[in-house]
Amino acid sequence: MSTLYKFQSLSPVAKLVVLTALLDPIGLAGGYLLGPAAGFDPFMGAVVGVAITSSVTSLWFIAGQT
Repeated sequence: MSTLYKFQSLSPVAKLVVLTALLDPIGLAGGYLLGPAAGFDPFMGAVVGVAITSSVTSLWFIAGQT
């Protein structure tokens, strides 16, 4: 069974958890690395990166439910 088929067969809440587990570390690393270029402390950049990633994932989840 392919990975994409397994993902599509998950419940919506399980999809949200999987996407959050995959995308939040990317937002954390991106914010940590790009924060100083934007004038933030690296820690604050990481917090902003996670907040933005979580917001986008949650909005995508909510939009898919309608």
